[in-house]
Amino acid sequence: MKRELHVRVCGSLRGEVPLGDPIPSHHKKRLIIALKYEGENEYRYLMAANLSWNMKDLMQGYTLRWLVEVFIEDWSSHCGFCSLAKQCGVEGSERPLILSLLFDHCFLFHLSQTNFIKNKLPLATLGSLVEKSRVDALCQVIREIVEHENSKELFRNFEKTLDEIFVLRPSRKHLNAVQENVTFESSRKVA
Repeated sequence: MKRELHVRVCGSLRGEVPLGDPIPSHHKKRLIIALKYEGENEYRYLMAANLSWNMKDLMQGYTLRWLVEVFIEDWSSHCGFCSLAKQCGVEGSERPLILSLLFDHCFLFHLSQTNFIKNKLPLATLGSLVEKSRVDALCQVIREIVEHENSKELFRNFEKTLDEIFVLRPSRKHLNAVQENVTFESSRKVA
């Protein structure tokens, strides 16, 4: 007799998933779940040794892994707080996590996100919002330079400001023994 379970993935109904029963393994009963959603070719295997866990709860809990995956992707790709953490251990790992979650919370008030919320659409990731905000800021600066009366002078000032903010730093792994205490000038001056 084939039993199926409706499982929600990311808040939407994803269809039916076949169910099984606990099986004996190593003189104990284990709950092994072979999970395959519609449109997927391969199974994912989940195993539980505690039979008091509900199979449906296990399967739906597994679907929440996307939250963790999205968090890790945003954290490592776009914010990179972990590379700036000066503390080690539990405190060093908790603070970047808290900071990242605060960023997530703040970006819920971003104009695009509020429009998505009002229209009941899926929200954008933190990383894509950060990238979009950077592009919007760059476009605004370019627009101001183009529309300004003395655009050449304004662009030179903008260029100088960027050179002061974005300084080249010597690599620690490429020829670092050749010279110590090297500082770089602007790439525009060197080239």
